[in-house]
Order: sequence, then structure tokens, then C-alpha cells
Amino acid sequence: MTKELFRLRIASKRQVTVPQRLMNLLGLSEGDELQIELTGNQIEIRACKVVPTHLFSPEIVAALEAREREIQSGKGRHLEPSELRQASEASASEPAALAG
Repeated sequence: MTKELFRLRIASKRQVTVPQRLMNLLGLSEGDELQIELTGNQIEIRACKVVPTHLFSPEIVAALEAREREIQSGKGRHLEPSELRQASEASASEPAALAG
């Protein structure tokens, strides 16, 4: 994997502009979120896609909540941007699976 460096300037009102290249690599669009975790002097940034939960069945929502608890307890797995893109492309090609 090629290493890339992105610099984000903090503007007035603490706003930052995310470069388009980084948005593309993370598979983000307007309204999505970045989760930032600070541990000592190490920073981890994760892309978070915003998906309305009313699109999912109660079983899927329960499974997602359980997975979120696992991630918060440290049982998550790091995904490379290419893996995120592949997962995003796979889910986009099967929208019926999301509706449950």
C-alpha cells in the first residue's frame, strides 16, 4: 500500500475541508462522519458511513449494535481503504439485502 499524506487546515469555527482524494479513498460523501480516537500520542481516524436505521430490520439493527459493542471493547478489525471500497461496492450492487 502506498503511503499518502494529507494536511487539513483548521478554519474559523474549527472547520476543516477534507481533500477530495481522501474522501474517495475512504468512500465518504457529504453527511458521513470521521471518528477520531486518541490514545496517548497516537491518533486513529475511521470513516463512518451514515445510514438511516429505519432501512434495516430489527434483527439487523440488533446485530449492528452488538458489533458496535465489540468494536468499542477492542474486538474490531482494521480495514484497508481498498477493503472498504470492495465492501461498499458489494453492498451497493445488492440493495435488496439492506431492506431485509
